Amino acid sequence: MDLEVLYSDPPMITGYHSEDGSEVGVFAPFAIDHESEHIYFVKVMLSDYNLEAKEYSFCIMRRDRINDTTIEYWSGRDTSELFDNDTKEFIRTILQNLSYILISKYNPEVVFRETYDVNPPDKALDKHNMISQFFGYLGYEVRNSDVYKGQQCWVMRKVANTDEEE
Repeated sequence: MDLEVLYSDPPMITGYHSEDGSEVGVFAPFAIDHESEHIYFVKVMLSDYNLEAKEYSFCIMRRDRINDTTIEYWSGRDTSELFDNDTKEFIRTILQNLSYILISKYNPEVVFRETYDVNPPDKALDKHNMISQFFGYLGYEVRNSDVYKGQQCWVMRKVANTDEEE
C-alpha cells in the first residue's frame, strides 16, 4: 500500500441525501492509495430511526477508481490494520468536523446511536464515548442506554437553551 494522507484545511466535503429523504449525510476524503487507486473517505449520516429520532452513524468508505466500486467499512476491526495511529487520529478529527456540520445543519431534537460491533473492545468504546462527549458539546444531553444484544447504545436529546439575554 502506498498511502498518502490528504491533510487539507478545510477538507473537501460532499453532502448527500437519499431520494426518499430518510437519510442525509456528509463525507470527505482523507487518504489515497496510489498503488491500488483507492480513495478513502469518512462518511457521517443521520437516518430516520422513528417518528421522534434520527439515528447517527459513521463509516469509512473505500472508493476503487479503476473498477468504479465502493466498499463501506462499519467495523473498526475491518480497518485497524489499514491505517497508522497518526492517520487514525486524523480520521477522528474529520469525524468530529463532519459530525459538527451535519448536526448543526439538521439540528435533530433526539438522536440515537449504537456500536456496529457486538461487544466492541475498550479502544472502540473510547472512540464512541468521544463522539458522545462531542454531542454534549453541541448542546445535547447524552445518556447511555442498556446494552442491547452486545451493542452499546446512546440517546442524545437537545437541551433547551435556558440562557436569558441581558
